[in-house]
Amino acid sequence: MKRVWTIAIVALISINISQAGKLTKKNLQKHVGFLASEELQGRFPHSEGSQKARDYITKSLMDSGITDIYIQQGKPIRPLPRHGAFPTFPANNIIAKYPATTATDKCIVYSAHYDHGHKNPKKFFPGANDNASGVAALLELGRQLVVNKIQTNANIYLTFPDLEELYINGSPSMVKHLLDSECKEIILNVNLDIVGGAFFAGMEGHLLELSSGLTADHYQFIDSADKHGLNIHSSNIYLIEPLGNLVPRSDYSSFRASGVPFIFYTAGTPWYYHTQYDSIDKVDFDFLQNVVFRIYSLAKNYSVHAPSLTNFSYNNDQTLNLAKDASNFAEILQIYIDNREQNHLTDRQVKRFSKYIKKFKDPEFKATKLKLHKSVIDLIISVKSSGKYFSKSSTGTK
Repeated sequence: MKRVWTIAIVALISINISQAGKLTKKNLQKHVGFLASEELQGRFPHSEGSQKARDYITKSLMDSGITDIYIQQGKPIRPLPRHGAFPTFPANNIIAKYPATTATDKCIVYSAHYDHGHKNPKKFFPGANDNASGVAALLELGRQLVVNKIQTNANIYLTFPDLEELYINGSPSMVKHLLDSECKEIILNVNLDIVGGAFFAGMEGHLLELSSGLTADHYQFIDSADKHGLNIHSSNIYLIEPLGNLVPRSDYSSFRASGVPFIFYTAGTPWYYHTQYDSIDKVDFDFLQNVVFRIYSLAKNYSVHAPSLTNFSYNNDQTLNLAKDASNFAEILQIYIDNREQNHLTDRQVKRFSKYIKKFKDPEFKATKLKLHKSVIDLIISVKSSGKYFSKSSTGTK
């Protein structure tokens, strides 16, 4: 009889997990569906669509049970490339707080920009993957924290920076505000940008985990968090920054500039990146659901490990493991050429990427930042160029 009850309990738990997954997926579809809808016209900064996105995000947070929400306005600090002028309107950054169980000045800050950077009267750029996917993930994270009544040893902030697409002009003032007014110490920033789809054919279910400034204590609680079926590729952030700090890829850079350790989660820039084809049909909601569970595990795991972990300061003295990063990137390149037909690779391209793979896997090869940068740029350009094949048969908004 005891065995029957055990089986029944396991079955009940499985049903509850399945039902929770269905609800999360449904919520993600709802969030991305609205944010990437034609009604918002791409969420270009300082537009009517941008205001609607802010209203939707704040209402969704309140509906989930998070009520400490406000808009932090910040002045742009960087001139726009090729224009030499600063944006003439302020950034409207959304900040929401899920409080720690006991009073503390330590914080974990999640971030996902809600703007999209293309305003074209002739073409509608939905921005479903970039970055409605990241926003939806944070909205669902907030609901999960409240529903599961997570007890934390750090205040958790869900932030939605503005003006990311305008040369990252929203998050600098937001980070300064958080450090000046909310958090004595931000122990970690988790930044999400383009987390709804595969970089290229064969990379379904794969997530890049790029970081800088982490200590051994950071790695301990990050590595023990559940991966939830994701294939996670870890590397130092330099891998995707050809010119270092001069060309940051997302809002994590504002945290880094203030000495805050960070993780940047992204699936990479697919062929439809910054085009009118970045529509909801490109989003893999099963994958996005697993991303939510991953970042939820991070929040939960910090509280489990915090009592025995103390060093969460920015680690300036990091030894880059170039050989390891080269080997890891070789695995990504191998996936790319293994799916050459789906990725529309020519014999010449396969030959070039095969040479990279051979070099990066050679234990005698002396990897350098420059050599790795070149291979990353080649891959990004190659993926982008394949758009001429995919767009012909795309079912996305045109």
